[in-house]
Amino acid sequence: MGWIFLSIALQLSSLSLLKLMALSATSGTAPASVPGMVAQGMTADIVQTVFHPLFMSAFVLLALQTLAWQLALKRYPLGYAFTFQALIYPAGMALGVLAFHDVLTWSKLAGVALIVTGVVLNARAT
Repeated sequence: MGWIFLSIALQLSSLSLLKLMALSATSGTAPASVPGMVAQGMTADIVQTVFHPLFMSAFVLLALQTLAWQLALKRYPLGYAFTFQALIYPAGMALGVLAFHDVLTWSKLAGVALIVTGVVLNARAT
């Protein structure tokens, strides 16, 4: 059952990454429901980012990912479970290609192949 928590943690991390990527691709403003916050310059940008719905939802997803991660660590040793966190990089690349039309190159594919190979080798060794 521990693999379910590892899978959930990976999926939640990927979803939060997707939301943060979407946030960086938008140039929206903070919602009007941020009362009484007077900020200028860089502080205004930080306030707009923190109170943006995409950022807030990514924060909630990361909190849930932390919970799933803790449940996975109860069932697997850290060295085994942590290896699967490396799969966030290929997932992020795939999300970037699918959702944001990032360019997929041979060097990126080679990097993903090395990451996946490392995960498989470590999983078999444990």
